[in-house]
Amino acid sequence: MQTDWVIDADTHVTEPPDTWSARLPAKFRDRAPRVVQNTDYGFEMWQIGDGSAPVPIGHTAVAGWPEPFPAAPRGFS
Repeated sequence: MQTDWVIDADTHVTEPPDTWSARLPAKFRDRAPRVVQNTDYGFEMWQIGDGSAPVPIGHTAVAGWPEPFPAAPRGFS
């Protein structure tokens, strides 16, 4: 079976995981964007305040990922 590849001209690079936690004053850090491990599915995701992003981190920055979409890294490592 041959897989069709998609050329994504809008691939993103995301911020390092400590961008916000390392730079904001301590009083704002509990509401700042931070990376958390989703233990149910085994991927990292951005969490902002009490909410969270609907997709894993890997889908927001797939530049250079060797497999076609929807494959994506499960986290920063």
